[in-house]
Order: sequence, then C-alpha cells, then structure tokens
Amino acid sequence: MNAEILKNADEIPQKVYISFDHQDAAFADLLSSTLLRANFIISPHRRRTVTGETPDLSAENDLRESFVLIFICPSFVKTPFYTDFDWVYAIGAGIPVLPILLGNGDSLHPRLLTLQPLDFSNPTKGSWKYLVNRIKEIKEIREKQSNYILSKIEIDIFLSYSRHDRQVMQRLRDDLRAMRLNVWVDEEGLDPGTPAWEAAIGNAIRSAACLLVILSPDAEKSKWVGRELAMAETLNKWIFPVLVRGTEQDAIPFRLMTHQWIDARQDYAGAFEKLLGAVKKHLGM
Repeated sequence: MNAEILKNADEIPQKVYISFDHQDAAFADLLSSTLLRANFIISPHRRRTVTGETPDLSAENDLRESFVLIFICPSFVKTPFYTDFDWVYAIGAGIPVLPILLGNGDSLHPRLLTLQPLDFSNPTKGSWKYLVNRIKEIKEIREKQSNYILSKIEIDIFLSYSRHDRQVMQRLRDDLRAMRLNVWVDEEGLDPGTPAWEAAIGNAIRSAACLLVILSPDAEKSKWVGRELAMAETLNKWIFPVLVRGTEQDAIPFRLMTHQWIDARQDYAGAFEKLLGAVKKHLGM
C-alpha cells in the first residue's frame, strides 16, 4: 500500500527540553527565561529530578518533541557515575545533548564528558550568547537533516530483527505480505555489513510508515536492532514490538519499556491477528 502524507514544519521538533535536579531549579528558571527571550519554545515537562528517584517515563513524549536536551549537571552530586533517564534516553534516540556544568565536573558521567560540556560555574554574557547560538545551530542542522516534504511512502513496515530470529521473521514477513502489506527486510539483495547495506537500512526506515521489531534476548543484545530503533524514534516512526522469545527482563529493551508489546511466544496466530489489526489501523486501512 502506498500512503501519501505531508510532513510540514509543524512536525519538526521545535522544543528545548531542560533536565535538572530540584536543587538547581533557580538556574533552570534563569536558563528558561533566557531561551524564551531568544524565541525558543521550552518543553512544559521540565524535569525536576531528585537524585536516586525512579525515572518518570512519561517524559518520553516530550523528549521526542524536542530537538535538543540541555542537561544541567548537578552541582552537588559526589558519585562519579550519576546517570539520569533524560540524557540516556536522548542519546539513544539521537537527540543532541548539551551538558551544562555548574560545578567543577569531577562527578560528571564519563559519557557526558565526550559531549564537551559548557562551563557555567561562573557564566558571563559571552557564555550565554555562545549557548544560544549553539542551540540555534543544532536546530538548523536538525531541520536540514529532516526531509519534511510531500512524499510517497512506498514501505508499509520496516522489519527489525536479530539473525537468530530469522525463521520467525520470515514467517511474519510472509504472513504480512499475504495481507498485501509492503514489508521491507534487509536480507533481500543486500550484503550485511557493507556500506550499501547500511545506507539501504537508513533509507528504508525513513520511507517506512512504521517499524515492527521482533523481540528476543538476541535482539536485545543486537547493536543493529538498537540502532534501527533509535533511528525510528528520532524520525517519530510508530513502533510495533512483538515478543517471540525470552522474558520481559531479558528481551525487552529499556527504551521500549513504556510501549505496548504483543506476546507471540505461545499463540502466534492470536498475536498476528492483534498485530495485523493494529498495523491496519495505523495505516488507515
């Protein structure tokens, strides 16, 4: 099925998401005011994180609607491996992260050190100007990377899977195609690992109306399944997770914990019926 859609400027992520600890709320308010004066839109779900609390996964949708995440690194945390759901999720989803240091940075997570954090321990007018310009640059880059034009979607479903699940992938592929759905898989006419293969995967995800991921312990460990999920999330593609092996603990990636998934471990026929109904509804069939 070919579906014609218009992706206009309203669909481009427009918001700035600010993640901060409750003890740094005063600086977060100052940052928000500065960015609002620069005509940026601040996500209403500004995170006030309390160190050690369970992450609020409801922020996921707000993160998806943001083109950049500003992570205010806690100024008082002494542990060297402090992590936060927001920046971990953003990195996995391909959303640029700008860390801001309010202290000396000794406690900064090693992954954040690679992102060239901005030193705001003693900010000047130049510091604020640089930050605003950096955010503008990120927004321009994100807009250029996105192909928001009138286009034809030639692929209904991009199928993401581990090589260890090839048999169930082939069954799903064939059953979906029997329902006249255009399913794209990477094993047809491509040599895995080649530049052409990688480019084809990226183009297929961009062109697909949705992504179906086959979940299993092997898929959870697969770096390529992870990359495909990250790209689909960055492009705001609808994701249909189908669990075929393993348990919730060892087969469902952290990034999909809040998604509704279909259990095909015991009843494939029933699971396929649910999947087909959900896919057809998404495609407007």
